Amino acid sequence: LSLTRRVRLHARIAEMLEELYGDDAESYAAELAHHFAQGEAVVGSEKLVKYSIVAGEKALTNYAYEEAEAHFQRGIAAKEGRPEDADTAALLFGLGRAQEATLERNEMPQVINTLSRAFDIFANLGDINSAALAAEYPVRMSEGITDSSGLTSKAIELLPSGSLQMGRLLTQHGLALGVEANDYEGARDAFNEALEIARNAGDKVLEMRTLASAADVAQRHSRPEECVEWATQALSLASDVDEPLSEIHAHTSAVRALSGLGRVEQKRTHVAACLSIAERLRNRYWLARAYNQYCQIHLDAGDWEAAREFGDKSLEMSPSEPPGLAYKSVLEYEVGNFDTGEMHLKRLLSVMEQAPPGSSLEYLFPAFTIPYIALVTGDNSRLEIAEHAAEIASSSATITPGRVSTIRVSTALIAVLRDDKARAAEQY
Repeated sequence: LSLTRRVRLHARIAEMLEELYGDDAESYAAELAHHFAQGEAVVGSEKLVKYSIVAGEKALTNYAYEEAEAHFQRGIAAKEGRPEDADTAALLFGLGRAQEATLERNEMPQVINTLSRAFDIFANLGDINSAALAAEYPVRMSEGITDSSGLTSKAIELLPSGSLQMGRLLTQHGLALGVEANDYEGARDAFNEALEIARNAGDKVLEMRTLASAADVAQRHSRPEECVEWATQALSLASDVDEPLSEIHAHTSAVRALSGLGRVEQKRTHVAACLSIAERLRNRYWLARAYNQYCQIHLDAGDWEAAREFGDKSLEMSPSEPPGLAYKSVLEYEVGNFDTGEMHLKRLLSVMEQAPPGSSLEYLFPAFTIPYIALVTGDNSRLEIAEHAAEIASSSATITPGRVSTIRVSTALIAVLRDDKARAAEQY
């Protein structure tokens, strides 16, 4: 078929199918969006945009994030060059939620930018409820990478105090303060206000999400007992609500805290729960984290084959994540596979070199991986790189206490390797 005839046939098919499906047309949104897209030159973009939004939302509901992303991107392309309206905002809001599940951790600023665009359009249209939904969406936050408090702050100014939407925003805002701004007191105040709103309204979903966020912040601020308490409270609500993201968030925070407390068996239970939920969500980020947690458990226990299996799975899900590269590098050096360990270490250093300076994992993991490997190999030639990474991470004004402790361990180990007793004593 010629291009012209093919476009006309798609347009005719789209219109006939829509008529045939009638009131049930939205159930076939993906099919209709495809044909309206192929016939756009004949029938215009209105129906393409409509069915792209519906198909994208259905894909999100089914955890088909890549499919959802494609639907929303197609709708946004059809709106290019036209005035921004409610459909534009809906497409951007959908795209932001899909990106949150498909993009790597270091790409989260892109997600925040997408949601911020949706927020601004909704707000300009006077749709405050939808604007708040865009601002409160639980984006993965990372020290030294994301900056989402600006978005949550703008949304808080638009909402009445005491409302459930305000509670959800306060939870997200508290997380931003605790993770990105190293403001533990501000985060705690936001969480307490959100919990009061949730409990007064009997909203267990908001309560669970707030408790899970509070556990995350407590862990990052070197308060492991407090973290476990918050996480336990959050997980006690899991049987009452279907909130898998909050549930896996609470389990993951508990894993980190229990590692520091030396409670290995409890940690194993939470790691198993993380993997089960990640598999249900089909979320690459959470799968990579769960596999990496199992890799760390087996690495600590000296079960090299199991550690390698989970390390490989983690890197398959997220090839550039510093934790996966670091643990896989350490594993291979531990068992004497220096060439393979060196390959993963070089990849880790390459990721660091491409990252902007800050307290991010891209600098944190090389800081303590290099001296650990030097302890195994007796080769101290890269210790200056580790020191450089530690200095960059520690110079960040927003570095949290948990990461400060990690850098102290790295600096102490470097001092031991150099037989620098004074510096070792200082870190101790």
